[in-house]
This record gives sequence, C-alpha cells and structure tokens, in this order.
Amino acid sequence: YGRTVTAPDGTAYIVGATRSSPSSDKVIAFAPSGEVSTFTLTAPRAAAAAAWIEGVGLVVSGGSPTAPGVERLAEGTVNFTELEFPPDATRGAAIVPVGGDTPHVAIVGGHLGDAAAPARTFDPRCTSQCSITTRASLEPSAALSETWAFATANARAIVLGNDATPGAMLRAFAFDFGANTTIEIPLREARSGATPVALPNGTLGVLGGIHPDGSPALTLETLLPE
Repeated sequence: YGRTVTAPDGTAYIVGATRSSPSSDKVIAFAPSGEVSTFTLTAPRAAAAAAWIEGVGLVVSGGSPTAPGVERLAEGTVNFTELEFPPDATRGAAIVPVGGDTPHVAIVGGHLGDAAAPARTFDPRCTSQCSITTRASLEPSAALSETWAFATANARAIVLGNDATPGAMLRAFAFDFGANTTIEIPLREARSGATPVALPNGTLGVLGGIHPDGSPALTLETLLPE
C-alpha cells in the first residue's frame, strides 16, 4: 500500500515508498485501459514524498538517509532515474509545484527526527550537480507527518499534515513562496486520522478522523484557497 498519485491521463500510481514502514521500492500503476504495470525505484524508501509534476513525470523524494534525494519516472518511460541531489532523510513530507517559468517544485512538511523540516525548492528536470534551496522562513510551527499539499494561485499552497508529536492532530498551513511566509489555518474541529481531498468545486475538504475524546468526526470541513 502507499499514497496514490494520479497522472493527467488518469493513470493511478500507488507508491509503496510513501508508507511509513517497511521501506519499499515498488510502484504499481493502473491505467484507465485496465493495464497494470510495475515500476521499481532506484532505492527503497519509507515515508517518502511523491507527486506527478506536469512536464516532468512522477517525482519521489526523501525517505532515505543514503539514496539520492530525488528520483523521477519520466512520462512514457519504464525506469526511474536518480537525480544528483544530496540524500534527504525527511519523512512524511509532500511535493507541490510552486509555479514560475520553470517547473520548480517544493518539498513541504515532514520532519527530521522530532524537528519540523523547512520547505525546500528545486528543479525536478535537473540531472547533474543538482541543488536544493532551503527556505528556512517557510517552516511550519509543528513537525508534520503524512503531509498533503495542494497548489493554489500565485505561488501559494495549502499544506495539511498530522502533528508528529503524540496526539497527531491534523494541522493546516498556508504557504506563500513569493512572500516567504507560513501561516497556520485553524481548523474548526480538532481531529486525527482525517483525509484532506480536493473537491470538484475548487475547495479543499477535510473528512473523517477521530476527535481528541475518541469520538468519530462525522462532519466535512472545507477550506477555500485564496
């Protein structure tokens, strides 16, 4: 099992490396035609980040202290390619495009041990001598695990993740990559184990989960991106 990443053509990639344990190097793809394919990462990872980046393909990062920090499966190819980024042991982060003239993306959320990981931006098309820019001012006030990120307009993103400290309540943040700011968005209901989803009307929904008192969260909470 693992997070599912959907490509524009409708192909769904289940990325085993996004699960917290055990580590995995397997990706299973389900095409709209019904065809099933299996791909192998260049290295096993655990709690890695994964996303489909338009014009690039399936990008996977983090989740290993020794493997290259980023690898990708280009659209129409069958082999992952490791990119010359330094190893990244960040766990529980997410990948999100940040706009601009080139397809720069950011790694947001996640944690290194007990510490929150700052956002990092990079060019996923790079193949040699690649570098990641640490955006220290874009660090959420909590170490996040199981992070989800949704790109909005004007180089912004809504980032949601479970607090990595005991209790694991869901937290939400607005990232502004242009202004270099991160602002927490208070949720109406404290809950853990919830799932954020992009809704057809352009809003974000938070559904499911458990309240701090152990009762089920039965309401749908919506966030309206700017």
